[in-house]
Amino acid sequence: MNKSFRKFWSEFFNFTKAERNASFVLIFLIIFIAISPYVFQWVEKREPTNFNDFDRIAKQFEESSKKNQYKKYNPTFYESNANTSIKEVFAFNPNYISEDDLLRLGFRKYIAQRIIKYRNGGGKFKIKNDLKRIYGIDTVLVSSLLPYIDLPEKFEFNQKPQLQNDRVETKNIVKELQELNTCDSIDLVKVFGIGPTMSNRILKFRNRLGGFYDFAQLNEVYNLKPEVIEELRKKFVIKSEHIKLIKINNASFTDLIKHPYLTKNEVNVLLNFRKQHGNYNSMEDIRKTLVFDDKKLQLLKNYFEF
Repeated sequence: MNKSFRKFWSEFFNFTKAERNASFVLIFLIIFIAISPYVFQWVEKREPTNFNDFDRIAKQFEESSKKNQYKKYNPTFYESNANTSIKEVFAFNPNYISEDDLLRLGFRKYIAQRIIKYRNGGGKFKIKNDLKRIYGIDTVLVSSLLPYIDLPEKFEFNQKPQLQNDRVETKNIVKELQELNTCDSIDLVKVFGIGPTMSNRILKFRNRLGGFYDFAQLNEVYNLKPEVIEELRKKFVIKSEHIKLIKINNASFTDLIKHPYLTKNEVNVLLNFRKQHGNYNSMEDIRKTLVFDDKKLQLLKNYFEF
């Protein structure tokens, strides 16, 4: 038994030269790793931490956050802080000024284009401060240009009637109503329930028609509520002389197809009938085309000119 134990012991602890070398290397690495933190701590000279830069960066971040929050809730921030200096100064009327002249005054290009687009859509500036109603405009720049805007400061209202015998003479005082076929978007947005989008929608429909002849036609404007139409009745009047008529005997396909009361088939019938039978002389001739019912004829008679 002793011999077998000695044999086991000698075989278990008997290393080759390569194994002994590997063991020495492994022991050296273990010792080096164990003492390396103490060695590097002794070699490295640590400097005290300076928190000044950290405080400065934190303060800048806080100011930036406040600035971004203000920009989020104030759309005019970008314009008023970008460049409010006037490039040139000269008298101008925003109803007629060109895009190039607006740029000369210091307005941004997209703002100048927005002003032109507003005018092309039927918008009109009546007083100086109306220019500030353009979305995103630099109100600081506009305020500095107010003395040069060729428009009145405010609306001129009729003077109050004079008192006679402690009574107010109101017999001759008549409130003047706006004409629906000649008004612009500024007039329309004064009506409760009408914003810029709805006013543009009304004007576009009016332009396609050529003009309104009855307030009932406003029911055809998308999403225009009946109570708003009633408000329009109180503040506007319709005059048929402002309707743009269609000269039916000279009108082309392009002229006729624009009208919302005419379909493509009806336009083709009108043109073919005129080509075959000559010019129309009255609505009775239009009836002979057999393509319109009485209701449609009643609508079209307000827009056809013979």
